[in-house]
Amino acid sequence: MLHTLTPHAIPLVSTFLKQTVERIAKLRATAARHLHHLLTHWPSSITTTLPMHTTLHNALVTQSPETMATMQGLPAVALLLQADAYRTALTQGLVASMGGVEQQLARAAAAAVHAACDATPGLWWVVLQALVGCWEVHARTHRLGGALPRAVELVLAGNVDVWVGSCGEDTSAYSGDGRDDGHDGSDDNHDGKKQQGDVLHDAQGTSVTQHGVTVHHVLSHLVQLCVDEARGCRDVPRVLSCASLLCTLVAAAPVAWAALRGAVGFLVSRFPKVCLCKCLCVCTASTLCTLQWQ
Repeated sequence: MLHTLTPHAIPLVSTFLKQTVERIAKLRATAARHLHHLLTHWPSSITTTLPMHTTLHNALVTQSPETMATMQGLPAVALLLQADAYRTALTQGLVASMGGVEQQLARAAAAAVHAACDATPGLWWVVLQALVGCWEVHARTHRLGGALPRAVELVLAGNVDVWVGSCGEDTSAYSGDGRDDGHDGSDDNHDGKKQQGDVLHDAQGTSVTQHGVTVHHVLSHLVQLCVDEARGCRDVPRVLSCASLLCTLVAAAPVAWAALRGAVGFLVSRFPKVCLCKCLCVCTASTLCTLQWQ
């Protein structure tokens, strides 16, 4: 029995972890109860082989499952973003919560991500990779396509300099293909699903990569994903989210002008609401960009 269960333990735990950070409170509590039951009833020969099993135990066994419904358990679960085995599933669940319509949950999920990244050297860059990888896979989809730009902006807003500074131009953890500002990445989503979590860490916890992709490449690809998401889209809230994210990315020096060019394009949108709402944002972003590069 054990030899048949062990290979499926990590995927099963990952699936439940994704649901513990989803946007629906009852779903979060139910998933936490199921995980609590599994972790307390599985033999130690299985639970001790799970990645970050101590952190997992503290998040789902020590705490009451009901804390997930009240969002108090999100910070403990967000710490599991450090584990490659859980990162993809957790990222999808957190994106759904941060990009949802419930503002209190969105802020709580973003705060949990910030706290986890602040507590772990190098995790900022790994999480950015996971967000970009999630966007590549779920671009223009009904479930996460609209949530992704809002989620990324919520994580980056006010912290762009922290993200870029903590990563450094000479470090990288992105596993996909980088894109320069002038590259048309409209076909990137048709090249197959990128693998997330292809990250190595040295003894000091600094993120390195097997592909040598720089911060500039990753942020440029993020700008391109944002532009592609809004291109031809008739969902006004989604278009507004993409335009707002581009204005936020103007604060990132490696892609300031590329983001500004993308944001300016929304000023001629066929949707009057987009033009009016983003005019002030683009003007402010333009001023910041000019001051930054003077």
